Amino acid sequence: MDKEMMEFFFKIHNGDFRGGPGSDLSTERAYNSAREFLGENIDVLDIGAGSGFQTRVLKSLVDGKITALDTAEIYLNKIKRETGVETVNCSMDNLEKYFSHNSFDLIWSEGAVYIMGLANGLEHWKPFLKQGGIIGFSHISWIRDNPPRELLDYWEAEYPQITTLSENKKIIDEGGYEVKDYFILPSTDWTENYYEKMADRLKELEKGELSEKEKMVVEMHWEEIEIYEKYGEYYGYVFFIISPK
Repeated sequence: MDKEMMEFFFKIHNGDFRGGPGSDLSTERAYNSAREFLGENIDVLDIGAGSGFQTRVLKSLVDGKITALDTAEIYLNKIKRETGVETVNCSMDNLEKYFSHNSFDLIWSEGAVYIMGLANGLEHWKPFLKQGGIIGFSHISWIRDNPPRELLDYWEAEYPQITTLSENKKIIDEGGYEVKDYFILPSTDWTENYYEKMADRLKELEKGELSEKEKMVVEMHWEEIEIYEKYGEYYGYVFFIISPK
């Protein structure tokens, strides 16, 4: 996206609703699963924190310090203002710029590791875990066999690395991690907590005058919603709790 499209993207995703599928309940469920492997007074890094919905949930649950990391200042300012959590403007593939190895008991990332790719993300983040540390993350997976051609073509354009749940488990295993727990996010994490709110925002923006590039961004979002409405049973976010072997 060029500058105009990115600015309009942030008008849609201005932090009033989640930046991707998820829910407070799913964040809490995943954290409760991770917590049984963690001690007290832990250090947490929330990678790709976005608009900070999961950061707020973590703050209510974590005994220790949370640092939220993102590259969008609009989101970091919102997180700091609303939670008081320390924020860092940094790319997820450049953690060494701000952090030392063995810094965190828990690395958290909801719907963001796709930016690096699962294998690359897990490889890059591992050195920053303390001994006995945990990574909790959600990531897109095929959850049903034989997706239709229209859906395959859509994901080939959007995220060609999408693969099956079993293949993602294999990537985790080959990356030197053990899966402690996992679950598929419920469909309401996509609909009630994300697409319904996104649709309301799109309708609101469509009432105004839009440039051709802004119309393109709106159409991209409507297509995403339509694809999920038609084929959402074939794919989903899977929340993994993993630790180095």
